[in-house]
Amino acid sequence: MKPILKLPLLVLIALFLLFPAVANAAQIHTVSAGETLTRISYWYQVPLERIAQANNITNPDRIYVGQTLVIPNVAEMLYTVQRGDTLWSIASHYGTTVEKIAVANGINPGSTIYVGQTLVIPQAGNVSEQINFPNNHTATRFQVSIPANSHKTYTLYAQAGQRMEVRVQSADPGIVVRNMATAQPFGRAGIDHTELVWREYLPQNGSYQVVIYNNSNSPQQTSVTISIPQRIQFAPGATLYNLTAPFTQPYQAYIFHAEAGQTITANLYAVRGGLYFHAADGTLIPNSGPNQIVAPHTGDYILQVITASGVELPEFTLTLYIRD
Repeated sequence: MKPILKLPLLVLIALFLLFPAVANAAQIHTVSAGETLTRISYWYQVPLERIAQANNITNPDRIYVGQTLVIPNVAEMLYTVQRGDTLWSIASHYGTTVEKIAVANGINPGSTIYVGQTLVIPQAGNVSEQINFPNNHTATRFQVSIPANSHKTYTLYAQAGQRMEVRVQSADPGIVVRNMATAQPFGRAGIDHTELVWREYLPQNGSYQVVIYNNSNSPQQTSVTISIPQRIQFAPGATLYNLTAPFTQPYQAYIFHAEAGQTITANLYAVRGGLYFHAADGTLIPNSGPNQIVAPHTGDYILQVITASGVELPEFTLTLYIRD
């Protein structure tokens, strides 16, 4: 898996459990090898300037391994007015409104601002949108428009042991994932063709939050797919599994366990599309026959069902057969 890239567009996905006792207080971070203040600010969703201010750092490029940093909890950032700025242009840039900036700074929406003036910018991205998968579906895909230097936040419920995948359709992203229970990032993202993908087994039941960041100076639009594959459990001694489900999304995913050397065959009925087998780490498993693989190792496998041209149909039937 490739390391996280430092690229012009940063779409940062921060996935974390919601623990108010941690989220509402300042946190402590110990600098590790290879970390920068910029990367730390992404992890904690706190502007770099606020971290530097809280720790009396005058040169953001100079931090050292083992250094202890206080990470303040903030719901806004500070902006210094530049030549040519207006309240409207600043609000558009940060994805908020003139009215919200005016209230945060105790001024009128029609007030004149001046070069060098410091403004408090309320972060519009802090409002979370709830994600609910359609009934009997394993994935959801949506378009997201992110203002410059801002982010969007989404919340969903998941269970311990489930394998979640977050896929961002963008050529120049970067992903960091963190668990608020430990206040540390976990998991790694990598490039899969033209998309960036994060996937991990989840540690416990609870509400999870997906935060998508745009750290560029221009608005960005991209497609996001979040999937939690349904686990297929064979009855004791059974080798055949039949599943019928609605298909109003162009993408479905299922997870099952197989032993090394077993042959797995899948058949799709009532829908025109493709079947793709992957290892749990996302590696595509080559077919040994039509819709068939031989498991290269013992472990979990992912079966993706994708309709042709994203066609939406009432339902489909999937048959999975495993034999030694």
